[in-house]
Parts: sequence; structure tokens; C-alpha cells
Amino acid sequence: MLHHQMQSNQITAHALSTSFLLTLANLTHTHNLSTVLLNPSTLPRPAPPKPSQTDTAHAAPPPPPQQQQYQPPTPPSIFASNKSVPALGSVWGPFLDLHLLVGKMPRGKADARVVYGDGGRVRGKMVGVVEVGADRYGGRGGAWGTFLEGEKGLRDV
Repeated sequence: MLHHQMQSNQITAHALSTSFLLTLANLTHTHNLSTVLLNPSTLPRPAPPKPSQTDTAHAAPPPPPQQQQYQPPTPPSIFASNKSVPALGSVWGPFLDLHLLVGKMPRGKADARVVYGDGGRVRGKMVGVVEVGADRYGGRGGAWGTFLEGEKGLRDV
């Protein structure tokens, strides 16, 4: 529902999700709970077309550039080649203590050749991958590990 709301009215959706997340964060901390929020991924929307030269000839001059704050580079991600983005945007970021990215990747080089060399059809051995996208308290951002799913649950690879 929120995803649909974000597509039709981003301001209302942002206000609604912020109120919800503040309440949820308060309940989680007050009652010492662990809360898991799932945010599926989707492919990003295409960028809007750039204005033509005739449009820019009559446009107001751009504002002067503002000084940028230095931001240290983010560590490289195991998911760097993944083009997906969070479906609900980055609204949740300030409210979460731990961000985990979960996906599947080929297990080894030979599996990657099969998966990516065959038109993207998945026939090689795949493993689950979990990466810490951000960690408010532990500094584990960028750490990752692999796992296999089996009849007895998950196991480390």
C-alpha cells in the first residue's frame, strides 16, 4: 500500500511513513524489541528527459553552486553490479539501526559464467548473500557472508 502511495503522492506517503516509523521506533526501544522491516527492491525509474536547448535558452540561470560537505567514500559493495533500489526509497534510513541487503549470486567463477553467459538464465549453483549496508552502532558496514538454503534451514558456506 505504501509503495502505491509513494508513486501517486510522495509528500503524503513520506509523512505517513515518517509518522509510522517514529511510532515503531519508539515502541521497539521502549519495550526492548527486535523489529524486522522488509523493503523489497525494484529497478530504478528512468531519468526524466533533459530539456532541449530551446527550453534552456529562456530558463532562469542556475543557482550558484553550494559548497559540498565532505562525505567519505562508501566501501565497495558485493552488490555493486546490482541495479535494484529499495522500493520504498531511502525514507527508512534514519529510523533503522541495521540495514541488511539480501540476494542471490553465483557460487563461483564457473557458476557466474553459466549464469551470466547464458542470457541471464539461472542454471549455475547460486548462494544466498547478506551484506551489512549500514550499522548505526557496530561499524560493520560492508561486511558480508554467504549461506545456502536447505531442508534443515540456512547454513554458512
